[in-house]
Amino acid sequence: MQLLDRLTAVVMAALDRLMNRLGDILDPVIRWCGPLMVALAAALIVTIPSGYTWVIAPNTVLKFSQTTHDNDDFFWSAWLGWLAHWLLLLWAMPNLVFNFAMSVGVSPGRVSAVAMSSSASSASSYIAQTDLNSSATAAELYPPRSCQPCIVSKPPRAFHCTICRSCILKMDHHCPWINQCVGHHNHVYFVLFLAYVTIACSYICAASSGPFMVCFDSPNPPEYPDNARGIVLYTFSASFAVAVAVGALFVWQLYLVSTAQTTIEYHRNNDLRAELKRMGKRFVNPLSRGPVQNFRDFFLIDVKQPWSALLYPHTIRMPTDGYTWAQLQKAGSFAVDANGAYCDNVRVGIPAGVEC
Repeated sequence: MQLLDRLTAVVMAALDRLMNRLGDILDPVIRWCGPLMVALAAALIVTIPSGYTWVIAPNTVLKFSQTTHDNDDFFWSAWLGWLAHWLLLLWAMPNLVFNFAMSVGVSPGRVSAVAMSSSASSASSYIAQTDLNSSATAAELYPPRSCQPCIVSKPPRAFHCTICRSCILKMDHHCPWINQCVGHHNHVYFVLFLAYVTIACSYICAASSGPFMVCFDSPNPPEYPDNARGIVLYTFSASFAVAVAVGALFVWQLYLVSTAQTTIEYHRNNDLRAELKRMGKRFVNPLSRGPVQNFRDFFLIDVKQPWSALLYPHTIRMPTDGYTWAQLQKAGSFAVDANGAYCDNVRVGIPAGVEC
């Protein structure tokens, strides 16, 4: 058993060194490619709806006109459906563009030494309550964290991003598509951006599937002459790929929101859960107040706005500074804070670009 533990430790240390080397190589590349990725995302946002609006939609309108010309019974239902189609796009696209711009333009929140010192009086709220029949104290289990590159103390849920080269408040992950981290101040914008991308691209994909099959089966379809065929093929393929990829990320973010975790915290909490299980203890996320209330907390429902506010573009001002969080609650025989401070004593998996 001891031999297996030593072998595991050696392998983990080797993997850790390998990941650090890869990070040293990839971080500058991701940093340099950031503006290009934002430009590519903007190009997709412009070209996919444009291809549908200027090529596919007019042909669909023509078919509607031909169908309803001699069929009065079908006229109103057809054109009401077409009106609903345009209202959907006119609702989704402004929300999509606005939340993308805010995700890119709003800073996620960087740890400031001045702001950190002003929050020092609230440091007691960082520590979870414990009920351990041992000599271990909360201070020993949850030692203060500091960042050597930034030379600052790190509050709960803050982590150092080696790509941004700064500590980010409530860091979720570094997203190259917005050329910065997703954190405390832009996380809501990012999730709403994912939501509206999924809605818009799913609808465009479904609405362009018929024209896509026509163009796919025929090299020269009469409905789409010249370059129109290529635009139809691109619009469907791009919208399908984006809907699947972004939709999967959106579902993942919804899960994290429902459990009051960030991507980093999810990985750390899983390792903490396994470690505490071996100790005969039970892990509890003290920030979680149940799925419904977690959604309310994340989207600031009842605090700043009603649920309907998610349906239109608007700016969001977070009610907290990201340095202090609600009092951590006690659950079971052992509760730990969501920032994973216990990782100082337990090896945990950390995504690339993040330092403990």
